[in-house]
Amino acid sequence: MHTNIGRFFSVFLLYKNRNEQQIALAKNLQQHQLLEQAQVVLQKIKTTQHLQAKQDASFYLETIQLEIEQFQLLSQNSREKSFNIQSISDTIHQYTAAEILKYACISITHQNVSNQQYSFAFLPFIIEQIESEKLAFTPAIEIYFFAYKTLTNTNENSYFKKCVEAVYKHESCFTEHELKDIFLLCINHCIKKLNSSELLFAETAYKLYLHSLDKKYLLDNNELSRFTFTNVVFIGLKLQDYVGVENFIKTYGEYLNESTRENTISFNKARLYFTQKNYKKTMPILLSIEYSDTLWNLAAKFMLVKIYFETEEYEALVGLLNTFKVYLFRQKKIGYHKERYKNIIKFSEKLYANIDVSKSKKLKLKNEIEQVADLPDKDWFLEMLK
Repeated sequence: MHTNIGRFFSVFLLYKNRNEQQIALAKNLQQHQLLEQAQVVLQKIKTTQHLQAKQDASFYLETIQLEIEQFQLLSQNSREKSFNIQSISDTIHQYTAAEILKYACISITHQNVSNQQYSFAFLPFIIEQIESEKLAFTPAIEIYFFAYKTLTNTNENSYFKKCVEAVYKHESCFTEHELKDIFLLCINHCIKKLNSSELLFAETAYKLYLHSLDKKYLLDNNELSRFTFTNVVFIGLKLQDYVGVENFIKTYGEYLNESTRENTISFNKARLYFTQKNYKKTMPILLSIEYSDTLWNLAAKFMLVKIYFETEEYEALVGLLNTFKVYLFRQKKIGYHKERYKNIIKFSEKLYANIDVSKSKKLKLKNEIEQVADLPDKDWFLEMLK
């Protein structure tokens, strides 16, 4: 816990103090009328900024401070000099536009889970200024503009493609802290599309995940979330990259928290073997472990249902469906998943009851399966009915 708090404050101070001491020194030199020395310090800060090559929010805040100090310096002795007022204006607008776009994107994703509404009064004006090319793209504006357009347009695919291209193009302009948020913004959009069965987004999500993991953006204190781990395996299996998934489990399993490592690795290995139809390897895993995660237990039982049905182990299937019902009845806090698994059990029983029936009865069940709204892996049920 102390390590996490220490890391938070070290990151916070990095943003806050990246060049703060030097800016304070320049201000102090000006106050003492040491103008040439103040100019040298300001130029040194600008050189340091250039070497850092970061163009995140802190960069623009610093630049605003620098430009204001530069203005104070220029205006000390003359009213006729060419001042840097335009630079101050440009930087303020660039910073403001990028931050409003960023938090507009965050607000949309938050609204999806909280139903809370947010208002950004200047947002329509910023969008209009960008689209009319009156406000130039900076790396942050480009990424968050295309991200915002992706999240707010029904025909968003072209915007999303441009957003991902901008993320890779400007990757070096941001800190790891902000890159984590940027990559997750893109990944979460892909997952949303995948949940709506738009499989074209699987490959993009997979590449975004593997790249950001390779760069360690998604590791917190060198630790990988079990949910991120499971998402990567899920997408890799969708793409049938079995070798890649196996290597991923071996490589990144050690980054999982020790308390959930065994459960997470075994569950995802079972999914890998199951997808490959290697049931001899799948079954010992599923039968030997009770998962701490309720949804994983439900998914494991559904995998066993499929295995027993496909291998015609009907006695084991009937026994499993009975225990499955009891287990599901006891789960009180799984929300909409309860209805989904009720449907899985219901139609698994109907599938078993219709093994040797007439074509007309099978057709009736086929129509019923096609019409039910909330039935995961509907294609499997239809395939088994054949």
